[in-house]
Parts: sequence; structure tokens; C-alpha cells
Amino acid sequence: AQLLCKELDPSQRFKYSTEPRQQNWQDHWQQTVFPLPFPITCREGDIIRISAGHNSTRIWLVADKVQAPLMSNKRRKTSTGSMSIESDHFQGQQSMCMTKLDFADRIELKSCMCGWHMLCSPDRLLMLNDQQRTDTWITALTRLIDFTSRLSSSNSSQTDGSGGGPIHIIMDISDGSLLSILASLRLKKMNQNCSRLKVVSRERKLFSRMFHGQLAEKNGLDDILMHWNGESAEDIIAYFSEADTGSEKENDPDVEMEEEESERPLSLSPEEGSVVALIGECFYYQLRSRPIWQALSFHYQRGAMNSLLHPEAIIMPCKAHVMAAAFELSHLHRSHGEVGRVRGFDHSPYDEAMAGWQKNNFPYKLGNYEKRILSKPVCVTTLNYQELLSSFSLEGLIPITANGSCHCVALWVDYQCFNDNEDIQIKTWQGNDFVPYEKLCVRFFRDAPKVQCGMNSVAYRCDFEVGDSDFNFNFSIN
Repeated sequence: AQLLCKELDPSQRFKYSTEPRQQNWQDHWQQTVFPLPFPITCREGDIIRISAGHNSTRIWLVADKVQAPLMSNKRRKTSTGSMSIESDHFQGQQSMCMTKLDFADRIELKSCMCGWHMLCSPDRLLMLNDQQRTDTWITALTRLIDFTSRLSSSNSSQTDGSGGGPIHIIMDISDGSLLSILASLRLKKMNQNCSRLKVVSRERKLFSRMFHGQLAEKNGLDDILMHWNGESAEDIIAYFSEADTGSEKENDPDVEMEEEESERPLSLSPEEGSVVALIGECFYYQLRSRPIWQALSFHYQRGAMNSLLHPEAIIMPCKAHVMAAAFELSHLHRSHGEVGRVRGFDHSPYDEAMAGWQKNNFPYKLGNYEKRILSKPVCVTTLNYQELLSSFSLEGLIPITANGSCHCVALWVDYQCFNDNEDIQIKTWQGNDFVPYEKLCVRFFRDAPKVQCGMNSVAYRCDFEVGDSDFNFNFSIN
């Protein structure tokens, strides 16, 4: 990857820089990373040529390895239309000499036409490329499908054997369709043994249905997987009935349902089918900065789907563990708190407007910041997805296990896939750090009190009423 730092010197007296370890602008001034499409193998003494280009809206870098030429101190500026490029001018080897057109072609920005970057943030793409996370989901889905296929076969054997009868649905109610596609690929390999077992991905966004529908079509999953907008359960039955008879669909059901607001209740008769597994990553496009909101959203939607569930239906994940730990921060805490006076300017009106800031949950990817953990991660509350959501109040302690200044408490959510197997979990804290793509809820302390191992603890209280979108946490140092 290539790291691009920014430097601002507006008055020739005060310089602002994002160069690593120069200044502490970690809250909003950050470096830009340009991943390489392919890694460059290099040794000591090799020269990596980095070229920069920009237009009116973007800056980009291109890197490649070159043989060691003689380098002059001259710089060359190339203008190509709306693009201005400045690069080192190399002398010596003929292979290093480039005309203006050659250089412009090399640095030309290739526009991405896939459309996925409109739908998925860089963090989502990084999440999808986390092989350990994907392997965990595959392990969980393999276990789930083994159970649901047996359940489906058992129910199908009670029919007349003609292949008809109710369909059994694995329903994915998260955004992004990852689990539904993984489950469909697994079912495709064993579809002869469970022809009545289907997968439905409830996707609210039209773009998401379109893009993931293209993935399904490319992988030959149309007969197994439906992308549904969540409005009418009868459309699920109609979709798979057409797939079973081999008839062509006159209209794209996703688009048609997008335009028509259905008033029909969300229900299926036992003769039509039922949901034998309700699954989800607990990922939602508009809630990426709020991990607890995502966990609660899955629980609310699980309740809304309750009328569709088979009596023996599996909910996966089965539990969401809300975790917490105390941290000492190197720099991030300096961006939060009262401002007071800065170079003679009174900021007290701002401080008054921001009163109570220490009770806010700030979304940060703590995996990207310097920190030191002062306690072991503790489960402060658990959402049991096997049951409907209920109100609660609880309190407890987080023991301090290291000396330091307690700047904050971080909150995140780990997901347990099955009741009888605690090893299959999706974890945000892995080993000794957080995964780099997940945002956490960070609660700062006003005065960063000094704490000692065995002498102090963080006391917490959590209140929740059904209908709320978040937990009401209060933290204090004992």
C-alpha cells in the first residue's frame, strides 16, 4: 500500500501535518492509504517509483518497481487536460525515459464501473475480505444447513412424494446478502437431497437487490435464492413456484414490489411454507457506526418475522454479547472535552452547548488508534435472539487489571452463532486488538482518572425499554 500524508501551512508560521507521529490529528485529519492491486516484491536498494495525479475531485497514486537509474534533482510537471502531474525526472537508462504521452497514459485514472463502491464502504469491502470472518460464517452455515436439510426432508417425506408441498426457507434479514449467497452455494451442491429448502434474502435497498441478484444469476442460484424487498410473503411462494415449473417471469418481482405498496399481512400458511432458519450478519448499511443499534435492529426484525417461523426454527446468531473494556489512549482523548481558551479566544459558549458530551457514544475504529487496555473485555449484557425482546435494568463492575489513566470505556458486540457451541463466534476483539473495519461506541471520561490494578473498577448501569434504539449506559470509576 501507499500512504499519502497532507500538510497545510496557511500562514507560513503554523504547519498542520498528517505525517505519522508528527502531530495528533487522529480524530479527523487522517492519512490516505492507496492499496496496491498486486504486491511489489522488493529488496534493500530497489527503487519504487511513485507517481501522483489529480483532477478537480481526486488525488491518486501509482507505484511500480524500476531498475536503479541515475536520478537528477530536476522535477518535471506534466499537464494533460484537467490533470496536473509532478514527478521525478530520471536519467540514465533508456527504459526510464518517458514522453509526456507515455507518462500521462501510465498515470491515467481508470474509472471503476462495477457499481459496488456506490453500495459498499471501504470498511464493508475490508470486512468481506476478512477470510477468518468468512470462514467462521461458512462453518456456522454448514452446521445450520445440515440441521435444516434434515428438517426439510422429514417434512417433505410426509407429502405424496411428488416433489410438491410446503417450501422451507432460510431467511437472511441483514443487509448485504453475504450469508444468503454462502448458504445458497452450499445448497446448490446438495440440492437433490433438499429440493424444498430455499434461501430468501430480505434486501430493502433496490441497488443492493440488483447487485446481489447479479451475483446470484452469475452463480446459477436463481432457483434457490430470492432477493425480496420484505413487503409480502406471498411473493416468496409465487417466485419459487415459477422456478419449480420452469416458467419465465414476466416481470422482475423485486422491481414490481418496489413500486407497489402491499397492505397484505406478513404471514404464510403451513401448506405454503415456513422459515426454518432466520439468519443475519447483523450488518445494516445505515447503522454501520452504531454496533449496538445493529444488534438491536436484528432483534426487532426477528420479532417482526415471528409469524413466519417454523416451531423448530433456528435463529443464527443466537445471541449478541455486548462487551466493554477500559482503555488508556495516547492521543485520541485530546479531541474530546472542554476547549476553554485557545490563543486568547474564549470557547466557553461552545463548551456550554456541548455540555454532557461525556455521556455520548462516539463511533471510532479503535483498531486504528494507539491505546492500552486496562481491563479484560467483559460482557455487560446479552441479547437472546431465541426470545422476543424485553425491557431490563442491570449493573455490574469491570475490574481494572493494569495501572494507567482511564480515558474511556469502549463498547462493542460479539455474536454467538449457536447455543450449544460457544466456539463459533464473530468477534470484534481478536487476540490483543480490534479488527480494523469495525466501529465501536467509545465513552470518554471527563478527567481521565488514574487507576490501579486490584484497587479500582469501572461501575456500569444499563437500562433498556422495548422500543428504544439504544441502551442507556452510565459509567463511573470506583
